[in-house]
Amino acid sequence: MKILKRILTISLVMVSLFVVSVMGLSISYETSIKKVVGRASKRVVLEAIELCVHIYDPSEPKVAVSKPFLSNSDKDIIRDFVKIEKTVNSINGLMLVKHGNKDIETSDFSFSYQPFEEPELQMLREKYHLDDVVSIAKDEFEKMVLLRQWCRSQFERDDYQSFMNNFSALKILQRKVKKNKVASAYRPCHLFPLLYAQVLASMGYTARLVTISFHPDYEGHGNVEVWSNQYDKWIAMDADLNLHYKRKNVPLNFLELHNIRYESPDELKIIYGSHGSDGLTTVEQVIEEEKLDPENMVNYCSYFSVRDMRNDWATNHYFKGHPVRSSVLLWVDEKMYREFMPFDKTSFKKDFYWSLNRTEINLRPDDGSDELELYFDTFTPGFDHFEIDCDGKGKIISKQPFYKWKLHVGKNSLSVVSVNKFGVRGVISYVEIERSLNAKLTM
Repeated sequence: MKILKRILTISLVMVSLFVVSVMGLSISYETSIKKVVGRASKRVVLEAIELCVHIYDPSEPKVAVSKPFLSNSDKDIIRDFVKIEKTVNSINGLMLVKHGNKDIETSDFSFSYQPFEEPELQMLREKYHLDDVVSIAKDEFEKMVLLRQWCRSQFERDDYQSFMNNFSALKILQRKVKKNKVASAYRPCHLFPLLYAQVLASMGYTARLVTISFHPDYEGHGNVEVWSNQYDKWIAMDADLNLHYKRKNVPLNFLELHNIRYESPDELKIIYGSHGSDGLTTVEQVIEEEKLDPENMVNYCSYFSVRDMRNDWATNHYFKGHPVRSSVLLWVDEKMYREFMPFDKTSFKKDFYWSLNRTEINLRPDDGSDELELYFDTFTPGFDHFEIDCDGKGKIISKQPFYKWKLHVGKNSLSVVSVNKFGVRGVISYVEIERSLNAKLTM
């Protein structure tokens, strides 16, 4: 009897705390109790599933390689290394001339990357001759635009494709259903971003799904952000409407679009591609029908989120409700109307816009030697090797992160770039150092 009373008392206390919390959230966010209860319940369920998954996870995900292999002894050694620009001037006889050695920016929120060893990606690339699609491109960004154009040309907006448990661009393209009207189907602004993201992955590029909307209650419009090595940042691509945004001839991401409405919206340019697999729908018709003026599209970026904190759909298959499959990251700042949402949130740029494919050049000098001992750190999904170039003499291929740089008198230059398994080169890092005639490499 005493045990039953205790259980009832604990239950009553928990229910009371839940009611008080709901009422507090409702007042704080100025929203309905019904909405708060629904969203809070969803969060509780997700947290419960996540706890269970920590105990036992039936999924066996394959993790994408993102950097060179390090042994335990290597991990101890790299603690002695410091970014080269921070320490080289303290070495007798050496002077830093210039450098481009950006930090690797990491997020506090995890993202699951597509392993590039996935055979389906290679099949997708070969079957649909995607190398031919990008053959006329002058640079990396043009390749991405051409691939977006190709994806958009495969279907009309009313070619609804039926849902599948695990999205596969290859299977979608193989069955290529036309004029399909089914209830359980991908909306165009869901289908095209998923299709485009996997096509990009098959060519060695990393993309993620981003949803934008006028208001957090609105379901929103699906998009893609792709990491650009050329611009060293994430870039917004609308695979459904087949467009991207520029300011001063530089492609923008969704945070930049979000901020531009408060800064200089008149500088925004929308760059369109064509619509329709048969060329029947012109860009002008789409613009006229949907009023895709810059001001309207900027307002559409009032709220935005990474809809899946993963892009490994081709390889890793999770049950519905799995925390990885259900992960969402919202951007929040003081410009937004406060809204209670049951998802992870951040207002720190590095959490939402972490970097990829950069290489940090780090230094540990050897006393009395004419060599500098370097360690290259990187986060490159699908990492394969580094390309190193000393004094412009040609690239040296290395799968190892350690390199001994032999210096001569005068100016010495070194550049390094990570390369993934599809041969895509990342962001180049470089350093130039001058060595005096009588220098000895001692601290």
